[in-house]
Amino acid sequence: MEAKLLYQDEYISITFEEENNLLIDTWNEKSENLSEERFKNLLLKFKEMVEQSNPKYVLTDVSTFMLPMTPELQEWTVNTITVPLSKEKDYSKHGFIMPQEFIANLSIEQFTEETNMNAVITRYFDELKEAKKWLLEENS
Repeated sequence: MEAKLLYQDEYISITFEEENNLLIDTWNEKSENLSEERFKNLLLKFKEMVEQSNPKYVLTDVSTFMLPMTPELQEWTVNTITVPLSKEKDYSKHGFIMPQEFIANLSIEQFTEETNMNAVITRYFDELKEAKKWLLEENS
C-alpha cells in the first residue's frame, strides 16, 4: 500500500493512502520538546491536510506522543480543529493508537472524550494493525 507523504517535520508526519481513503498522522517522541504554539501550528497543518485530502477515515498515531496537553490546549484543539472538521468534513471514523505513558494517555483520552459528541466515531488501540483493520471495516 503506497502512502503519499503530505507533510513531515521533526515532530509529525502526515500521509494519505488513496486506495483506503485514509489519512494517517504520526507523532513522535520529539513532541516532548514542542511548545504549545508550535503544537497548535502543527494541528492547523493537520486540519489543512484533512481539508485538502478529504479522507473517509483518519488514524492518529500518538503512541510515542510526549507533550502533556493542558486543559486549555485541549479546549483550543476541540474548538479550533476537532469540532470544525467534524462539521465540515465527511470522515466518519477516527482511530487513535495510544501512548504507553499514562499521563499523556489520560490527557489525550480526556481531549477526545470531549469531542465524542460530534459525528465522528472514535476508538482507541495499542497497535497500528488493529486500528487500520477497524477503520477500514464497513459498518463497525
